Amino acid sequence: MSIGTPSKLPVVALPASSVEVGGATVAIRSLSRKEAMHVGSAFKEDLDGAEVFILAKGCDIPEAEAAAWRDATSVEEAGKVIDAIVYLSGLATAPVDGVKDGPDPQV
Repeated sequence: MSIGTPSKLPVVALPASSVEVGGATVAIRSLSRKEAMHVGSAFKEDLDGAEVFILAKGCDIPEAEAAAWRDATSVEEAGKVIDAIVYLSGLATAPVDGVKDGPDPQV
């Protein structure tokens, strides 16, 4: 493809939504295909690392911030955010309680 030639593959925005956690609304986005594949291949034996990666990418925050938040947050509340990102990414089939408005492709 040369410069100025339209691509045959359109850039499609990643779905975005929000989830209620601890009385606050947290903005989330879907993982990209590349990010989802990375989770599936890089973290087979490291569920801890997978959760941090999912939080970081899905909330657009550094991994260190995601790890610190998860370490200081209850299992239930952290699970809400992680599960919502996984569902929004199409990696789970069951809807997640607390996700507002479902997917909203705006990212």
